[in-house]
Amino acid sequence: MPILIEHCYQKYFVRTYEYEVEGVRQPWKEVIEMTLKPKNQLMNFQPGQFVFVSFTDSQLVARESHPFSIVSAPKDGRLILTAKTLGDYTASLIKLKSGTTAKIEGAFGKFSYINFKNNDQI
Repeated sequence: MPILIEHCYQKYFVRTYEYEVEGVRQPWKEVIEMTLKPKNQLMNFQPGQFVFVSFTDSQLVARESHPFSIVSAPKDGRLILTAKTLGDYTASLIKLKSGTTAKIEGAFGKFSYINFKNNDQI
């Protein structure tokens, strides 16, 4: 029964998108940057938000969702995500191949100057 409830929750309340890995790089020793392109619909987001991602076609990394910060601009057409390599999962992301499917859930969070009346507060 919990599986059915979880499925219904995700189907009606969680926005999901399919993206494809375009490239992965390691700009600094402890940072992984992933560039993703939409397979169909482009996700809307604001600066300061994050997403949960699972890589469904890859056997190199675990398939469960993990949170990642969005570092691309909302109108770029690509989704650029970053992660600090703190463990086995994040360290293995450098091995992702171009064309790997990414299931994106989100965007979440409200950490943005857009959400504050006084921009000088941030």
